[in-house]
This record gives sequence, structure tokens and C-alpha cells, in this order.
Amino acid sequence: MISKQLETGDLQDRRADPLDVQKGTWQVTLTHDGSRTLRLDGSDVTFHSTSGAATESRHVFVNNSGIFENASSGGRIRILEIGFGTGLNFLLTADEAIRRSRTVDYVAIDQMLVPRGLFEELGFGGLVEYRCLVSQLGELLGENSPADLACPSVESVKTQGHPYVFGVSTARRVTLQLLLYDFRNVPMPAGPFDAIYFDPFGPDVNKEIWQANFLATMYPLLKPGGTLVSYCVKSAVQQSLRNAGFEVRAVRGPAGGKRQVLIATRPGGVNERKTGKEDQSHQ
Repeated sequence: MISKQLETGDLQDRRADPLDVQKGTWQVTLTHDGSRTLRLDGSDVTFHSTSGAATESRHVFVNNSGIFENASSGGRIRILEIGFGTGLNFLLTADEAIRRSRTVDYVAIDQMLVPRGLFEELGFGGLVEYRCLVSQLGELLGENSPADLACPSVESVKTQGHPYVFGVSTARRVTLQLLLYDFRNVPMPAGPFDAIYFDPFGPDVNKEIWQANFLATMYPLLKPGGTLVSYCVKSAVQQSLRNAGFEVRAVRGPAGGKRQVLIATRPGGVNERKTGKEDQSHQ
């Protein structure tokens, strides 16, 4: 399952056997802001920061990407996520888009899906205004959807099964295309995107994804002025992104969580802006 091992504070990336991550047992755990995440049984490897799963997701991805400020007013916003995980980044982004009356096309790549039972235990319905988003994602993960909840901006469509590609269309405001692939052989979707949420497990688990050659493939997928955002500020990752052409900054992390997180911008956009508060002491 592609997600991440997000360290809190200034701790180093936690180590885990990649096979354990793929085949291990995951348990629901409460984080410090009251939201829940998944922890690998017998380890400290988690999908989100234990300092606050929802706080981290909003700060690192929704806010730092600048998607609702940078994208042209009323225009369609395109987002690519590397590492869908529990779907929390998608849910918070989609909920914000509906509240702002913005249209979002969201494409996510992962290797496996979270089982529906675990997803329901996470209780993400309490984190969003449009709870139907959670029921629709639950429908993707299981055979039967719960009773539909009122959601004026989302149109529910049954999932069309495919061994590697699943599609959910919420046609009025948000579309989600979830692609299941082995990251060692990923056919990238066509760009350009306004933002890339780079959210796989850390380099110790998903080494190939953090290599310079893979990071370089992100650059042409972004629009000029588009941003790649991530929790990882390792110096090797920052340098690989700079070598690929990005302007890279380590900025302040979420309250109670990591000291720094990453924003990488493709130069040339008319809507470029400083996002987050910069910290000049890069790790």
C-alpha cells in the first residue's frame, strides 16, 4: 500500500521492511488533533503524522499547494497525487473545492487500496462538510454504498471495476481517477497539473520513488507556476528537485508536527507566490 511513514518534529524517517508495509496488519490510531490514521501493527510506521493527521494534510498539501489561490478564478484545477493512502488528502481537497464552488480534477496513483472496513473506522465523515464524499469513497472500496447523504455538488456514480484502474466521477464539482500501479513501472497520466501532492512512504520504504530520475518526471507534469508539495525535506530530495529545474523551499511545518516541509515550484507561472513561512535552515 503506497502511503508514507511521516516523521513528527525533527525525527528521522522511521525504517520499515517494504514487505511488512505491503502485507502487514494496520490498526486505527488516534492522533493529537482528534483525527485518526493507520499504524502498522508492531511498529511506529503510520500513514499520517501522529501529531495530527488532518492538520498535516491541510497544511502540507491543501494549503501549501496554493491551488485555490493560484489557479485562475473559476478555472478547472488539476491535481496529481502520488500515494493515495487513506484518501484523506483527496477528501479535504474535494470538500474545500465544493465549499468554494471550484471544479477539481483529481488523479491519484497508488499500489493498493485501504480495505473498506478500515476506511470506515477512520471516521473521516467528521472532518468534512460534504459527508457524501466519504460515502462515495467507501463505495469505491467496497461492494455496497451506505445510504446516500445530501450533497448538492456531487453526483454519485457507481464504480466501474478494472484490475488496475478505477474511476469515480463526481461530475458537478469534483472528479477522481484512481490508478493502481506498481511504482516501478508507472505510466504517468497526461499533464499539465496545477499541483502535485507527493505523498508516498518515505525513502526507506519506497526508495525508487525518491530517486532523482523519478522526481525529474514530475517537472513536465506541472504547469509553469505549479507546485509539488511534500512532507519530506531531505537534502538529497531537495537537490534532486533543483537539478530537475524546480525552485525548492523548506517552509514551516504544521502546528505540533514536523519543523519543516517542502514546496517545489516550476518557474514561469504568472500566479507564482510565496506559500507558507520559509525557514532558511534546510535539513
